[in-house]
Amino acid sequence: MSDTSSLFRLSRLEFRKLRKGASLYIIAAVIILFSILISSNASDSYNFQVRQLDQNYSEIVSQLDAGHMVLFSNFIPDDFDWRAYPVNDEEGNPIPENIEFWKDFYRDAVQAEKDKLTAEDGRFSLAQLTSSAAISFSNLIPVLGVAAGVSLFAGEFRNSTYRLMLSRGIRRNSLMSAKILTVIGMSLFFALVLGLAVTLSGYMSYSGLSAAAPAAFSFGAFLSIIWLGALMFLGYTMGGAALGILLASPVTAMTVGLIIAFVGGTIFLFAHPGMDGIIGSLSPLSLGYNYGSMIQETWVNTTSLGVTVPGEGRNDYRDLPAAFIGAFIYISLYTTVVFTVFGRKELKA
Repeated sequence: MSDTSSLFRLSRLEFRKLRKGASLYIIAAVIILFSILISSNASDSYNFQVRQLDQNYSEIVSQLDAGHMVLFSNFIPDDFDWRAYPVNDEEGNPIPENIEFWKDFYRDAVQAEKDKLTAEDGRFSLAQLTSSAAISFSNLIPVLGVAAGVSLFAGEFRNSTYRLMLSRGIRRNSLMSAKILTVIGMSLFFALVLGLAVTLSGYMSYSGLSAAAPAAFSFGAFLSIIWLGALMFLGYTMGGAALGILLASPVTAMTVGLIIAFVGGTIFLFAHPGMDGIIGSLSPLSLGYNYGSMIQETWVNTTSLGVTVPGEGRNDYRDLPAAFIGAFIYISLYTTVVFTVFGRKELKA
């Protein structure tokens, strides 16, 4: 049997085992449930800003009714001659038509500010809500990825599956290659679930905003979540795979891996050199720094998302090509560890 056909056969076997196992569906369920929980967070912030605008308008009306000119520089264009519409004449008597003019003027201005909140480049646009859900979920990807990698690679030591398969003449490299192909397929599957889940979360959040305009789906936003999500799952799952092969114990590898993933997900994913202390100094050496740089470029500050919100400390992150290279260096390193260590590991009965 040729190496190619053997690899194809082994890959089919690995995918079949993955489909029959519980980890695939548990992680997918976590992605969906967590994304749904995220969806309720936007409405409170949006409604607060709308109430603030309404309150400002009420105060403006009260001032105008009292005969006081109200000038909000944020609402008045630079080339607008506001002096042409005084609210009082030279004797101090109110001018009703001008007071009504200013009420209408500010009502339209306040409504325009409300519309901006859900416009294409607004903070509460569908693209931005989808992006925000993806960013909120990104902290869980290291934990889920490492857990999946340890389960897929270290679990075979527990019941001597590796030893049994090698006794049937299967090459060690072919076995690891099949598992890595499974990791790639699994990462794409999780990324697709993530993309669909956070898009649904974005729609759920948007539907609760009482927005005037219907939500517009952004394929660019969806695609950016898919490719970056897949790359993140791939990197952290291969990290879990390397750890599982090194420790050759599902329990030990899972314990150590989840601790490392928790630290990586909560600290180093969004750490950067601009931060004070040892975390900022060490951040460029971490895998999370590369993924955090990509998130800043694609989920926070990108035309494909239709948003113009700059990332905090954006200049402290790597640009997209450098971050790609950094992530692939880590993935290549994890892959090398898997092949090298497993190729030399003595498998006990």
